[in-house]
Amino acid sequence: MRTPALALAGLTLLLGCDPVDHCEAVPQATLDLAAPTLAGTGLYAAGTALIAPGVQPYTPRFELWADGAQKQRWISLPAGARIDTSDMDFWQFPSGTKIWKEFSAGGRRLETRLLQKTGDGRGDWVAVSYEWNDAQTEAVQAPKGDTHVLGATHTIPSAEQCWACHGHVASSVLGFSAIQLNHDAPAGEVTLAVLVDGGVLTSPPTGSLELPGNPTEQAALGYLHANCGHCHNASRPSNAPPRCYNPLSATDLLLRVAKLGSTRETPTYVTTGHFAQAPFSSLASRVSRPSSQAGAMPPLARQVVDQQGADTLNAWVSQMPK
Repeated sequence: MRTPALALAGLTLLLGCDPVDHCEAVPQATLDLAAPTLAGTGLYAAGTALIAPGVQPYTPRFELWADGAQKQRWISLPAGARIDTSDMDFWQFPSGTKIWKEFSAGGRRLETRLLQKTGDGRGDWVAVSYEWNDAQTEAVQAPKGDTHVLGATHTIPSAEQCWACHGHVASSVLGFSAIQLNHDAPAGEVTLAVLVDGGVLTSPPTGSLELPGNPTEQAALGYLHANCGHCHNASRPSNAPPRCYNPLSATDLLLRVAKLGSTRETPTYVTTGHFAQAPFSSLASRVSRPSSQAGAMPPLARQVVDQQGADTLNAWVSQMPK
């Protein structure tokens, strides 16, 4: 049974997840919509190891922790297509969109994940990972996932586990949004400004998208947005693909474009008891716990504690009035 929403007056932050019996398996017919090998997905120019024309790199302002792995990301939109940004928090992508995220450690590629839009419906997505071989010459679909890939502390999620995160947001896409792309990036990368200038968005954002607060608050709000908000938010779609976890509380850690005027109006503050220090201390404690310890967050695909992230949250808590 899910824990009911707690009254703000006496909130105890239960930043945990209630696991369902299992993640519902992704039908083979859905997996077949994605190419069996990474080379067949269109990431590379035919017969080469070069990124294909039209595939553009990007970096989110706030990154999701992945046991210290290095990451690269790319997106490909159909020629002439635009992203529906009528809801600035949850962009809707055209059929044919492909998004890749590659994980590396020690100079070796471990896996490359693909999120591919297969139709016009909101739920028309296929998500699957490709595991690299030891010779680094090929990556093939790994729908069942894997652990300790090529000897590294890295776990590939199964195809159904992908929706434990992507299934909690109305766009199904994480890290490619107005807030996440509103920053300066290396030349050649996609940013919010690049998308606006190129006419790729149906409704360009208005007003400031800068995060409120001092640098410590901004870092903490951004960290929670990227690492926790995809599960812990009040906008989880009812018609999303099956999810493996259900949040135990009404805590909302996802930032919204229209609620960036001050730290006080962000969902993070509003749903965790406003300015009480205790709930945020509990939150930081859960992020600091090793994966083997009860209540560690996040509960999936994380074996190593993100110490820098934990330090960011603890620095934030230390600023709060006791």
